[in-house]
This record gives sequence, C-alpha cells and structure tokens, in this order.
Amino acid sequence: MSDITANVVVGNALQLFTSARAFRSLANGRIYVGEPDTDPTIPSNQKVVYLSNENGDIIPMQQPLIINAGGHVVYNGQLARKITTDGNYSMAIYDAYGSQEYYFEDMSRLDPEVFLSLLTRDDGASTVGWKRGLLKESISNVHQMLDAQYVNVWEFADLITTKPDDNKPETWDWTPAFQAAFNSVSIGELDPGSNGGCVYIPPFKNGYHPLNKGLYKVTQLEVPIGVAIIAYGSTLTPFNIEDTKTHLIKFAGMNKVSGLQIAMNYSLTYDCAIWCSGDNNGGRNSDFVSCAVWFSKNAIIVGDPSWLTNPTEGWRGTSEVSFTNCQFNWCLRTATCYGLNTIVTFGGGSRCYANRGNIPPSHPNSSKWSTAPMGNFLNYGALIYVVGASIGTFERDTPSLTSRVMPVDKEDYVNSYGRYIIEGCHIETSFLFYAPRETIVSGDDTTKALVLHNCHGHVATSPSDYYWITASSQMKQGIDVWSCGFYGTHGVSPTRTKLLSAPGCPVHITRDSFNVVSGDFKDCNIFLYPSGFSSIMLANAFGSNQTITTSPSTLVMPNNGSIDLNNSARGSYYSVETGLFTASVELNNVELTIDLRYAKPNSSNQVSLDLIVSGVVVDTVVMTGGFPRGTLRTRRITKGSTFLVRMTGSATYVLNGRANTKLELVANV
Repeated sequence: MSDITANVVVGNALQLFTSARAFRSLANGRIYVGEPDTDPTIPSNQKVVYLSNENGDIIPMQQPLIINAGGHVVYNGQLARKITTDGNYSMAIYDAYGSQEYYFEDMSRLDPEVFLSLLTRDDGASTVGWKRGLLKESISNVHQMLDAQYVNVWEFADLITTKPDDNKPETWDWTPAFQAAFNSVSIGELDPGSNGGCVYIPPFKNGYHPLNKGLYKVTQLEVPIGVAIIAYGSTLTPFNIEDTKTHLIKFAGMNKVSGLQIAMNYSLTYDCAIWCSGDNNGGRNSDFVSCAVWFSKNAIIVGDPSWLTNPTEGWRGTSEVSFTNCQFNWCLRTATCYGLNTIVTFGGGSRCYANRGNIPPSHPNSSKWSTAPMGNFLNYGALIYVVGASIGTFERDTPSLTSRVMPVDKEDYVNSYGRYIIEGCHIETSFLFYAPRETIVSGDDTTKALVLHNCHGHVATSPSDYYWITASSQMKQGIDVWSCGFYGTHGVSPTRTKLLSAPGCPVHITRDSFNVVSGDFKDCNIFLYPSGFSSIMLANAFGSNQTITTSPSTLVMPNNGSIDLNNSARGSYYSVETGLFTASVELNNVELTIDLRYAKPNSSNQVSLDLIVSGVVVDTVVMTGGFPRGTLRTRRITKGSTFLVRMTGSATYVLNGRANTKLELVANV
C-alpha cells in the first residue's frame, strides 16, 4: 500500500466528537466521510479512510466510523489514534438515534508531519496563503510584514488574459496587471500634501540580461497622480512594436520613479516611451532617477503636442520634471518638450545621446529606422536645463538642440522659441543648436534661447559647412557661450571656420571657449547685437575729406573698417553715407575717439566736436593743433537711439581723406 497518499487528517485520539445541542459526547454516534460537496452517507460518494498505526502501517477502515462513550473514534474496540484520507472531503456526523448533528461539505486538515515536510521544501512558502490587508498596529507576524511591502505587479498577474506561452511570462501582455497595480495605490487626485503608494516591478530572474530576458511586455500604461515605482533590474517593452500609440507609459504627475528601464525595440509607431502630461498642466513634479530608455523613436515627451496647434493653450506647461542619472541610448531623440511653462531638468550624470544604434538587418524596421528623422532635443517654447550631463548626436550635421516657436494667444505671453540652459556638460556634436525660420514669428526679445557655461567637449567637423550654432534672423532671444573648453579632433589643426550665425540675437561668445577655430574668431561668428561685452569696438570708419567751416556740420567717414563683430554688422552701427550712428543694442560707457588730419596742418587749427544723442548734446570736446585727437563720452545710449558727431571750426579747414583721419566707437554692451 506504499502508493497510497493519505496525508489529510480526519481525526485523532485527542479529538472529541460532541453533541451540537449539549456538551456531551456522541456515544454510539456514526461518522461518514465522502467526496467534497456530496452526501457521504451514500456509499458511492464515500472515500476510503485509513487507520495510521504508530509503526507506519496504513489500514483501510469501514464506514461509518463508530464513536465510543468517551466521544472518540474506535476501531475493533481500540482507539483510532490517527485517521487519514487523500485530499479534501465532506463529513457527516450522526448521533446514536440517526439524527444528523453536523455536516461539513468541504474540509481538510493536513497531517502535521506532512505539513511540516511541505513547508521545508524549496517551494514550501507556496503552501502559505496571503492576501494584502491594511496595517492597523505594530508588525508582529509574517502577514503584517507582507502587508507592509510595496505592491508587486505579480499580485495582479491573474488579470492577464493574453498569454502566447503560459509558461513564459515574458511573452504575456502585462498591461492589465500593471494598470491594476498602479490604480491600487493611486490617491485619485492632485494632493500636494499626500503621495500615493509604491509599486515594485521585480526582475524575472537574477542573471538575465536586462535587455533580452525577463521583459515585461505591455501595450500602454497610465500611471496616476502620486504613484511611485521601483523597478531596478526589470525592463518594459512594447507587446507589439507595430501598434500605433502616443506612448508606452504616461505619468500624470507627482510621480517618483527609480530604476525603470524601457527597451522600445526600434518601434516607429509609438510616439515615445515616456510621456509626462495630464489635464490642467498635469504631469508635473515628477522625478526619474537611474532610469533608462533604449531603441526609441523619442525617449520622452513632456507637455502636450496638441498645444502646438492651439495657441490658447500654448502658455501651459508640465513643469518641474527631472531626470537624474538617467540614460537615453540608441534613441533617435532624447526628448521633445511643449509649452512655455514646461520646465525639464536633465542632470546628475545623465547621458543624452542621439544615435541610431546597431539595429539588426533582419529587424522589420531596419530600413525605415536608418532614414527616420533624428536629433537629440526638440523644444517648442519650453525651458530645458541640462546640468552635469553628457550630450551627443552621433550623426554629422544633425542638430543636438533644436529650438522651435510655441504659438501663444494669452495675455502676458508671447510666441517664443524653446530655451536651453546647459551648465557643466560634456558635449560632442558637429551641429549644436538650430532655430529655423518659422511661419509664426516669435515675439520674445527678453529671454535667452541658449546658454552654454562651463561646458567641455568635441566640436566635430561639418561636411555641409554648417554653423555650429545657427539661428534664424527671426529669433531675438539671447545666446551666451562663455567659460567653456571646446576642441576639435586631437592632433588635427583647427578646421572650423563657422561657429555661430545669429543675426537677430543678442550674443555673448568668448574666444577662449574655442580652440577649434581656423582663422579670425570674429569672422567665424555672425551677429549684430552683442551682449555682456566690455570695450567692444562697434564702429571703425575713416577717410573723410570734408571741409570744416564755422557753420556746424555732421562728421562723415566714407569708409568702414573692421570691427569686433563680423564685418557684415558694420553698417548696422554706422552709416558711411550720412555719418549717423545707430545703437542697435543698449550702449554703456560709450567712448567715441576721433583723429583729424588736415590737408594743411597748423598748430592754430581749432575744431569743436559735439556728441548729439537723439537731438541732445551730451558731450563736447575742443580739439586744437594740426594732428588733434579727442574723445567724446557718455554713460548710456538706449537701444534704438541715433547719434552723430557735429563739428564746428574756428576757421575753414580741409581734412586729408586718408586712413589716419578716423573715428572709433567703443562701448560696453
């Protein structure tokens, strides 16, 4: 009888069978044991029960079992110390007169020794049941300790219906389980003083390569406000890369996410892996730490793309979203951001690289992926901070930072190009910044579209000979590049002749930030409106052969020489036809130095020069002698003002028309 599995206890010598109506033994009562949910008094429903002797023998017993005067089961006149059967059973107990005292439709008790052996097996923990409850007191047992753990997505695995292979969880569509887990800990609405619960996404098995084993496949997920996620060692991926979706996982705001890794498998029909957005400026105040996105068309979208076509919403934003120590690898784009009030920070060693990667030739998207649009950041009016991170676009002449106009129709807001503040970063690209001409013109002339400070990196050569920083003349926002260290290819002579072209922008760019320049630094940069400079020369004109008389006249130099800006800017500050200066930017600590050389120099020659700003004389100098020099000064000339030099002689004099008859305008801007 060694093949009998009698491991469920029906009764033992210590068990008393008593009356339901009085506390006395059921002397001469009868016990029937049968299949669960049946009448065990019917012989066809009865199960075999066994008497287990102390020596290990198992003996079948006839039914009904007899209860003695003491309330114990007896067999052949002896106490039956242990009675067992196999599996669940029903039980009916009758008194000596045939009246039913008890009926149990389904019950079982494991033999304690068998139960102990089950618990000590490798899978013994599966014998113990548990269902999550609310903690209401100090933890003092295993159930309470389990209740205190993060919600695990596997608690909801029974909701999964799509299972291509029942034995391989990495083939399932985990969407129902993940969504149920997120919903179970949601606070339901925005409450700045509260947080939702935390969901844990465990790896399938330690040692699996995170990018090709133990994947959780999902279709699309929505993470409610306040929900936190811990996901170290696990990876999400699309269940079907051909699905057309806005996102794989969307965050409604106030979310804290650690260790989440997403592998998009080169999908071109998912707009992004991560989307931070929600109603009424939702999606904000979310923080991502040590997360990673691989093989995505667009790793992140922050804000709502619909704002781009609805100017009444363009002022909105998804603000205070941060990515710290995150990786964006082999993605066509790291992030696309929308909205004037969208503020995103990438920092703490994040690696923001746009790269097509090594898509297998056999992959169904191989040919399309190789030609799909690429670029690192795309910014519609938002503010993106990149601090202490790495930025790279490993495709020549593809811009790393693209700035586009966000149209806005709301009081106190104007159309604006996207803004980038880059601090302390390592940068590798042949084309850093691009702000194209737009059909919707920006009205922003107060903010800065690009600030590069304390950055370092490689300025690669440009096969198409693009400017490293290129902005349309429509853009009026500022550009600052200073205290940086950008270099070319080691061991190769500097080759870049085009660094910056931003004819409509106030620009501050320092020569010592670049050793990649071939030629004169000022000739590598085109801009009209300098800012943040001290002592910059804005006019250098010469060659007047005018006749000076006792009647006032305007000094006119007919030739423009080189200035501290690209020579294309010369005519913007001084007209060689009229002698009129224009303050294209605000000028401070203005100095206008004038050298006069006469055709017939004489020590008695005397000329009075007046600096007239917007029709008002602000300074006067009297110059005497045959080779006089004088300087006119003023503290400030506002942007857009015009000014000129008026000269009046004590007699009639003729200037020599040579290069040594000249003027220089120097100012702080």
